[in-house]
This record gives sequence, structure tokens and C-alpha cells, in this order.
Amino acid sequence: TEMQRLGYSPELGIDKHFLDQAKSSGKEVQELETAAQQMALLSKDDKDFQDKLLLYTLESMSELEPMLDTMFRSWKKGDARSFDKIMTMPLDSDPTLKDIYDEIIINRNYTMTKKIESFLKSKKDYFVVVGSGHVVGEEGIISLLIKSGYRPTQH
Repeated sequence: TEMQRLGYSPELGIDKHFLDQAKSSGKEVQELETAAQQMALLSKDDKDFQDKLLLYTLESMSELEPMLDTMFRSWKKGDARSFDKIMTMPLDSDPTLKDIYDEIIINRNYTMTKKIESFLKSKKDYFVVVGSGHVVGEEGIISLLIKSGYRPTQH
């Protein structure tokens, strides 16, 4: 809701754009993870996790606009290091958020990377779209692919 208030529309998201393109051209779409898996993660039955996530979300609301501005500038420049710094900044001020970060970002990176590796081993061509926060960092999808011997390039 706050992002929409700031003028960001989910209808203009890059993921939605490419999903619409794939559907309109009759291309098969495979998910790296389902919406149900994402919802299960965010609504898991762990009171401490839920309390910590809600508290962080509410406390960081005032920082959202400048953070998003910095994220988008970093993304446009292709500055993965700066983008990763923004993603992990909350961990610097509150290390107790690491469990949440690991569940919401890192663990999913490993799962999505395995699926991407299965695509790479097939004889088919795939176009993969993931949230930008999942491709940066030492345990981002790009780094994990490199550790597996792949050589992704940034364009």
C-alpha cells in the first residue's frame, strides 16, 4: 500500500510485463515458486517471525521512499554491489533480522537457483524473471550460478 501511495503500481512491474508478453504470445510459463509458497512463507505459524517482520515493516515505512529511490538508481546503473548493500542494510542496524532475511531471500535463492540450473541443463531456451533482490550478493542467484560453474554476464 505504501509503495502504491508513492506511485509504484504492481501493474507496471517488470515481472507482470513479461508474464503478460508470454501469455499473449502463447509461451509456456513455469514458476520458480508458486504464489502459495510465497504466501505460506509470509504467513508461517511462527509468532516471533511474524512479530519481527511486522515490527520491521512498520518501523521502516518512513525510510521506504529514499530506499526505493536508491534501489532504482542502483538497478538502472547495473550497480549490483550498491543494490546488495541496500538489501542488507537493515541487518547492519538489527542483526536479529537475519533469520527473516535468510527465509525471505537467501533460502529462496538456493531453491530458485536449483530450478534455474535444471533449465540450463535442458535443451530448451528459458527467459527467467526474478526480483532484483534475489540476484545480488554472495548468496544471490548470480553468485550461486557462478559457484556451480556457470558464467552469467551482465548486459
